[in-house]
Amino acid sequence: GYEEEHIYPLKLSGQADAINLLLLHEAGQTHYCWIKNFGRLCYDQNKHHGRTHFCMRCLSAHSTEAHLQAHLQYCESTEPVNTVMPEAGSQLRFTNLHKMLKAPYVIYADTESTIRKLEPPLQCGHSTTRDTEHVPCGAGYVVVRSDGVVTNRFFCRGEDAIHQLFAELEEEEKRIRADLADVRVININAEQEAQFT
Repeated sequence: GYEEEHIYPLKLSGQADAINLLLLHEAGQTHYCWIKNFGRLCYDQNKHHGRTHFCMRCLSAHSTEAHLQAHLQYCESTEPVNTVMPEAGSQLRFTNLHKMLKAPYVIYADTESTIRKLEPPLQCGHSTTRDTEHVPCGAGYVVVRSDGVVTNRFFCRGEDAIHQLFAELEEEEKRIRADLADVRVININAEQEAQFT
């Protein structure tokens, strides 16, 4: 397609010997034109004014065939796109600062099990026979605060280890929520405040 002096892909055939067509809109009518040399058509779409190799999926320009082939390894797995750059002079701002913050707590959990032979084996479906099962025998977790301090540990053994683990994790959640709800006032002097503003 072609709009406001900008070319963008509409559809890719996926065939190696495909021809390129340009769809033009004029006075309510549409017309297809054969693109004999795509590099000449897009000559002024980039800063490189030598021979340019274009990716037909995203229309990015590459100075060599090797660069184009390296790019195609990643681009061929995606849908065709129309790359839109911000207008000159505009500013982009990152607003999701909360996504940059460390998680206040991390819980590392693990379970252990033994393999018990089933007598007699269970028939599961037409061609599958189950002759063993995993039996939980232990579980545990460690809670680490964002400053690296281990705040709690829990370990248990026995066939009800999974139930104990989940019951203890629910209690741990309550402790963490209570700690996060406790808002602490940070006392800083004017010099420290100036460093962070």
